[in-house]
Amino acid sequence: MEGKVFLSLPELEQTLLELMKPDTEVVAKATALLKKYFKNPECILNLVEHMTCHLDSNIRLLCSICLKKKLTLHWGAIDSEQKEKIKVLFLETYSKEENLKLKENIGGVIAKLAMILVPNKEFDLLFQFLNSKIQSSEIRDQREAVVLLSIIVESLGNLIEDYSDNFHTILKESLQSKDRVLKRAAIKTMTNLSAANIKLHTLLQFQDLLPLIVQVLY
Repeated sequence: MEGKVFLSLPELEQTLLELMKPDTEVVAKATALLKKYFKNPECILNLVEHMTCHLDSNIRLLCSICLKKKLTLHWGAIDSEQKEKIKVLFLETYSKEENLKLKENIGGVIAKLAMILVPNKEFDLLFQFLNSKIQSSEIRDQREAVVLLSIIVESLGNLIEDYSDNFHTILKESLQSKDRVLKRAAIKTMTNLSAANIKLHTLLQFQDLLPLIVQVLY
């Protein structure tokens, strides 16, 4: 049986950089090494560190992709203190990220974490974050909230039913905004919500938003 592979932060960085080289042999070796490394629960902490702090957006992007794949597998092995730090780091990183593609990927990582935590109501911080953003006077903050909400709804499906009241408030305020981008993001969220296989009585809670949606579309 193969032993665990350990990589330091610099070693992980170098290995990820090798994935972007044109030499197929180098890429193959890096891929094989990472495959072994990702069996080690400690990989999560290093991936989090690079996704949240690294200056190279390509490294941050690669780490976000890897986290989406490995977070569920290893989350249980992380100690409680680190888990709480990671929740905060993910939300802070999503908020400050300027690269839109990377921001969306970080949103996907947050959604993956929500899939683990929301069923046991262990991610109240997420909904506090969303409510705080939507109540901000800054349009950027409001957009961030609705885009992240859309990603979460798409990923979690009917797991979000218990939070429908929170979503209703966020979507109503977004549809009433003067910002057209925000309104369109809210409609996308509603589309994801309608496809989320949630119960009919939950969907009916949003029927009062239909006139607002019609106003946006027409």
